[in-house]
Amino acid sequence: MSVTRRSAFALAAGATAFLSARPGRAAEPVRFSADPFKLGVASGDPTADGFVIWTRLAPEPFEPDGGMGDRTVEVAWTIAEDDRFRTPVRSGTQLAHGDRGHAIHVELTGLQPGRPYWYRFEAGGVRSPAGRAMTLPALGSPLDRYRLAWVSCQHFEQGFFTAYRDMVAWDPGLILHLGDYIYESSFGQQIRRHPNRDPRTLDDYRVHHAVYKLDEDLQAAHRHTSWALIWDDHDVANDYAGLIPPNPADLEGFPARRAAGYQAWFENLPISRRSLVSQGEMRIYQQLIIGDLAQIALLDNRQYRSPRACVDPQRWRSTLKACPDNRAPGRTMLGDEQEHWLGQTLDHAPTRWNVIAQQTMFSPFLQKTAQGEWGAYMDGWSAYPAARQAILDRIAQRPNRDTVILGGDMHSYFAVDVHANGDDDKMLASPLVASEFVGGSVTTQNYNYERWTRTIAELGNQHIRFFDDRVHGWAGAEITPAQWTVDFRAVSSTWVRDPTFSSLSRWAVEYGKAGVQRI
Repeated sequence: MSVTRRSAFALAAGATAFLSARPGRAAEPVRFSADPFKLGVASGDPTADGFVIWTRLAPEPFEPDGGMGDRTVEVAWTIAEDDRFRTPVRSGTQLAHGDRGHAIHVELTGLQPGRPYWYRFEAGGVRSPAGRAMTLPALGSPLDRYRLAWVSCQHFEQGFFTAYRDMVAWDPGLILHLGDYIYESSFGQQIRRHPNRDPRTLDDYRVHHAVYKLDEDLQAAHRHTSWALIWDDHDVANDYAGLIPPNPADLEGFPARRAAGYQAWFENLPISRRSLVSQGEMRIYQQLIIGDLAQIALLDNRQYRSPRACVDPQRWRSTLKACPDNRAPGRTMLGDEQEHWLGQTLDHAPTRWNVIAQQTMFSPFLQKTAQGEWGAYMDGWSAYPAARQAILDRIAQRPNRDTVILGGDMHSYFAVDVHANGDDDKMLASPLVASEFVGGSVTTQNYNYERWTRTIAELGNQHIRFFDDRVHGWAGAEITPAQWTVDFRAVSSTWVRDPTFSSLSRWAVEYGKAGVQRI
């Protein structure tokens, strides 16, 4: 069965209606039998004059409706300049509705740039914990330095999210989550359990998110500062491409499943309502500008991508490099509109540094198939070489060599020199144009250190300057006008509540000189 874009969204229409007209119900008096703020509070999508603050009422988080039924509840919110709320600057109320999972998204504007604010919520006489949100520095304001952290791949079953404890101690101004906030599937060694094995409906995904949100370290990181988030495959279904599911047998029902996953993702995260585009679709790619120092383009490489080409039974590892369909010029990772937006964003950056933050590893990583032939990872950029080359050509036009690419997904740390030519055979002979850093996973199991180390040494992957998948953790960058300093942070064990933390390796990028340098 073929699914056109129009018919796909028609199929999705019955699954979710998070843009539908809201019932005209008044707020009801409520008295909770348990804390309605068990899922915590968060802030996100920061700008120089505001941010989104979020919570979701769920006194019974393991229930699809959070124990709220279909009640409409008034939630009060307060923003203050201090953590004791002695100097409130803004307050108001918002209604929590059942068709939005009783989630609250308050969008603040008109605040002062480059400073912290504190916020909290109240409903039914119960007050939430306080969170701290950060506005971005004003556009063009001179900055000496700025700290940001990025993270991805947090599988609830495979460990505790203690990496966030180390991140909070490091005190970044901004946290980027690059996808796989939840995992829809169960696999690997497990120390705790998902509520269901294979979420497909909105109720399923709501409970799944709630279980993740109950992790104390994740809640603390959300309270600490503002986040910007993009999704990846496991936030809906492993290896999906646009409206094509990993299992062809699920094709007819997949648009509805994807719409449910997208709605639950929105309901449970501090995402701006401007991201809601139409039924079953969201625009999550966006630009963040940090003073005069850095512009960050956050990408969506799932929703608009072409289907995978030359899929073999080991598609999650590699497929043959010589795949003619794979190299078709019309194949896209980002879709035409987003590709145009990214090109304009790169061309007209108003800052010292240009940053591309996306879900996976951007540069080629040659591997071998089970038959010993050269291949490439077919769920990443190597499956879309023409689309990758178009971005490389845009980056190469920038004379200052000011581009840094951030990624996740690989459950591994990589430090990579980015060459102008993304073709496997011609890459190393082309000049360096950018630098790339891939952070490790919060908990998700690693692959095979010995095999990948051999692969990097044997197959002409000399542009990969560092690789390690033996530990979990996160990555942070301190940015100055002169350089980036990147710290790959490691957790001693994700299976204990009180691990130790350490620096796995540290790297630098000098302004005007593409390529990574080990410190």
